[in-house]
Amino acid sequence: MASKTPIGTQDTPIWARTSVLSNGQIVAKVKAKTELEPRKDPTDPRSRYRDVEDTADNLHALNSLQISRSNVLRGFEVTRPLLHVWECLPEAVQERIGLGGESGWEDGLFPPNRQTFIDNIEPQLRKKTQADGKVIYADLLQQIRSSQYFLWPIEAEEGCWMAVILHLGKENIINPAKAKAPKNPKVPDTIPPDSYNTIINWAVVYPRPEQAARNLRDRVIRRLGRIVRRGDLRLHDDREIRLWVPEQLEDFGSGIRVFNILKEQMLRVTDFFSQETGHQQSFWANHRGWLNVDEIRGEMQVRQVFMIYPIPIIIP
Repeated sequence: MASKTPIGTQDTPIWARTSVLSNGQIVAKVKAKTELEPRKDPTDPRSRYRDVEDTADNLHALNSLQISRSNVLRGFEVTRPLLHVWECLPEAVQERIGLGGESGWEDGLFPPNRQTFIDNIEPQLRKKTQADGKVIYADLLQQIRSSQYFLWPIEAEEGCWMAVILHLGKENIINPAKAKAPKNPKVPDTIPPDSYNTIINWAVVYPRPEQAARNLRDRVIRRLGRIVRRGDLRLHDDREIRLWVPEQLEDFGSGIRVFNILKEQMLRVTDFFSQETGHQQSFWANHRGWLNVDEIRGEMQVRQVFMIYPIPIIIP
């Protein structure tokens, strides 16, 4: 009987699938639950820890980003790296930008069935009016109305991502005090609003050119219109911007491309702040004509590491 060549040696290694980063113990071990509570002292390293549930989601996103080059991205795998981009911006820029969270086709605000949205989701967005007349909006709508720019990665169908970009402004509203003093010239007819109350321009970007993609994009626009109306906002057709981005050629890259689109829009707002110019139409300028999805996926992985344990790490 012929002897078998031994395996597991230098000449015949055993290959196993693994991830680039061994991240199983990347969060600190703690002795008690109280060790996970936020620390107010910024010099205490524990002030940088994230809670256990948040860390678990970030670990899941990192593992998924690493496991395959051609897998489509889902949920946290897109939104968490985007959150890291936002967290790295100057505080004054963060105040200008609202970033939408996970909102997918399955259990978010964009289910395929229209009736599901009307029956189960739209009621959650209804505003409430207090006895003093003050309007209380749902959390999402309040976030939109508090942002000069609102950027929202939308998973319209499984693994199919779109970028929603809103530029908001403030238009004067009728002064309620004028009714009590209609002839008093010292009481102005209109006053500035407390929050952003008009959508100046908007875009829904999906970098696939085929008809099926256009149909999906149209559905997202219709649904988005219903959502913002709950916040007393409107998507006017003549204010839509057709933002040019590189055409998607691969089947799996829409999540990666949407990450890059929204990151670029955040950096443009940062430029306006740094140059003290205010909003410029260059916010809607064409994106660069070439995109390397592998490079962007690598960037998303590194950002995800810092979302898990945001202390500088040197990778040789």
